Amino acid sequence: MTDGGEGASAGAKEVDSMSHNSSEGRLPLYIHSGACNYRHDLVERCFSKRASQMLRAPPDMRPSDPDVKLQWAEYELICWERVLKGELVCNAYPLRKNLIRKANLARCLNKYISKTPKSPLARAVPESVIISMDDDPSLLHWSLADARDAMERPFAAEGGMFAANRWILKPSMLDRAEELTILSSYDELTDIVQANPEIQEWVLQRYLDHPLLIQHGRKFHLRAYVVAVGSLHVWVLDELLAHVAARPYPMHDLTQLGLLGHITNLAYGERDPLGYDVTRHMRPFFDDCMRHKEIRPEAAQAVFDRIKALVAETFRAVRGEFLGFTALPNCFELFAFDFLVDTQHQPYLLEVNAWPDVTVTGPHVRGMVADLTEGIFRVAVDRLLGGGGISLGEGCVVGKLHCVLSDSGPQWGAPNMAFVDTD
Repeated sequence: MTDGGEGASAGAKEVDSMSHNSSEGRLPLYIHSGACNYRHDLVERCFSKRASQMLRAPPDMRPSDPDVKLQWAEYELICWERVLKGELVCNAYPLRKNLIRKANLARCLNKYISKTPKSPLARAVPESVIISMDDDPSLLHWSLADARDAMERPFAAEGGMFAANRWILKPSMLDRAEELTILSSYDELTDIVQANPEIQEWVLQRYLDHPLLIQHGRKFHLRAYVVAVGSLHVWVLDELLAHVAARPYPMHDLTQLGLLGHITNLAYGERDPLGYDVTRHMRPFFDDCMRHKEIRPEAAQAVFDRIKALVAETFRAVRGEFLGFTALPNCFELFAFDFLVDTQHQPYLLEVNAWPDVTVTGPHVRGMVADLTEGIFRVAVDRLLGGGGISLGEGCVVGKLHCVLSDSGPQWGAPNMAFVDTD
């Protein structure tokens, strides 16, 4: 919502991140694979702007070469041996399943909320039940028993936002909205689970019946782009992207066409036989609020402030388990946090995605993606290659990124982990 820090929250300050050189006097080398669901030209432009600070490695050089200091690549192509030894900066964390797997995230958040009931997450996480298949039949039995208890328990929704007898069922690893189902009975649940034995984990969540609507009655979810750096600084882009449903919201219509008004996932919207225009259904939230005046500016700002707090709390919740989220000081990663918003402007966390595909957002938000790309370089690449770590605090603003979490951790350069040869 701000430009270069103007109008940011009280106490926020703009910080320059471009003053550094290699500690050894030699320019660090980088490898950019051009993948990662990212706009190749924008990434290359950011690297080119830093030609005096870093150089592209020769084509025949591999990331295992000790002269390579940064690798920007698909997760599977990263040289994890050097990353875990603290020798290589890369654009992903080695372990982050507690963030990006729905069942793991639900477990972590439920545990965190039980220990910190005053956390803002307590109001922002829909009631959830994890259904595990695994190899143990008794595990499925007890999971379904928990689901039945939740579905049949008397429910009084606070403010009437959630449905008393409507739930949404999602595979823990959801792809393109496959197997996403809205249901209202335990029998429907068991039929779906038993018909899909290849899906090992599901998350059942109480359904938000009264979402905030825009574009003349359409449901939407908000995507917040989040950059995590080192161990651990977290930044949120100051523009939210609204993913708008293909059809107007029909509260009680759960037919195939009706679901096009319930499910805001891009891949699901593309099933609309009337077509799906990405320039209409993926919109910069604050720009639309100003243009159409469907949401007051102060209400939109309140939503953004709550989302920033929820992002910070989510990272506090997941970083407690090292094997679920390994926040190494020489790693950084882009995440997409998706939220639903109710009619009282309360956001609810839906899911978290690693390295979201920004190539599908359309040319109308290219400027936002360019700001995000440059921001990643300023708060992550520049500083991690600078060798001095990150000393910025919460409330700082760098370009279009707001720092929402700043926890001190070990400095990059000292090995944290190493492979051990047991032979």
